[in-house]
Amino acid sequence: MARRHNQRPRKSAGTARGFRLIGRLSKDALADDIEAVDGNVALRIVSLFRATYGDYPKRFSQRILDLSPDGIVVRPYWFALRRTSFLVTEEIIEANVRPRDPKTDWNIRATGAYAEGGALSHIGMEVITCRTDLGSLEFAVIRPDVPLMLHYINHRRHA
Repeated sequence: MARRHNQRPRKSAGTARGFRLIGRLSKDALADDIEAVDGNVALRIVSLFRATYGDYPKRFSQRILDLSPDGIVVRPYWFALRRTSFLVTEEIIEANVRPRDPKTDWNIRATGAYAEGGALSHIGMEVITCRTDLGSLEFAVIRPDVPLMLHYINHRRHA
């Protein structure tokens, strides 16, 4: 079914859960997101984004990602001064989760209460590094959305 231009993609289960402090995220909700990606349904996730090349930001900045059938659309938050959205057009050769680097990841929620097993670990973040021919793209996404993001990238590579 075609999506009308003015409709927003639905939030992923992990992103929707991240805005609530209580409740549990079910495995079924995560599986539904994977099925949605396989069915070419656009999903929205919260993220921090940076790249090592081009006009992309060099430092992590808060962004919203639309995982659409056309590619990753990087959008600003409603409060952002830079209001530009863009489509990531580069082919992603490989993607993996990398360990935290305090020099570049100082504003990523990944330690203390946000660390794995902490009280706020459901909104803690992991960094996914995507290698392209031009350099690297990095997306810091909340922990429950990491499998979804990796699946989306692999699904697009093999499509």
